Amino acid sequence: MRSLARAAPVLAWRVKSRMLAAGSGVFMSAVSASRRFAWAAARVAAAGLALLIAGGSVETRIDIEAYPISGRTHAELVGSVKLHAPMGGRVYGIGFIDFDPRFETRSEMGVCRVAAADTGLKVELRVPEWRGGSDAPKGVARVARNFERVIRAHEMHHVAIAKSYQKRIAAAVKALEPEKSCWALRDRAEALIQRLKAQHRDAQRAFDRRTWRQLARLL
Repeated sequence: MRSLARAAPVLAWRVKSRMLAAGSGVFMSAVSASRRFAWAAARVAAAGLALLIAGGSVETRIDIEAYPISGRTHAELVGSVKLHAPMGGRVYGIGFIDFDPRFETRSEMGVCRVAAADTGLKVELRVPEWRGGSDAPKGVARVARNFERVIRAHEMHHVAIAKSYQKRIAAAVKALEPEKSCWALRDRAEALIQRLKAQHRDAQRAFDRRTWRQLARLL
């Protein structure tokens, strides 16, 4: 119980190989029972081919799964969180944010331009939901509902940050200056996407640094 009362965010960053031209990135944020920040990096996989947007549509999708919390005493509530929360009860809430940036290059009259660009976003969240029943003690229910509200709001703020970078990535790739070679333009787009994903990671990390003290007081 004592460790749960000292909750702080833990973040991990990893990159997937969904894209041919630019790769895609997954940000994972978790509200954890530890004050340590854990970071993980994975390899970027990219092929030297343009990915035509016409070959597949992008989408924005938010999926939320709730885990149950209950109890008639504070100790039972904390035990419920430890039993049902993600990662074996070590985190209060968790979110996976998957960017899917896509772009098309086109060569005309000796120059290569970005003809189209878009970024898909898929989010999977797991957050608490109070299921203590109408006869639960008011004090316990109040703490539990506040816990649910704050954790959900915390994870949704991560989603809002991701949505802002979803738009930023697509706009930045579209705005790239033409190159003589499409290979060179794709390399620039790849590098730009990686820089923006790193900025996204830093923005998420900064948000968690600002909020971990509030989370530490929830239980």
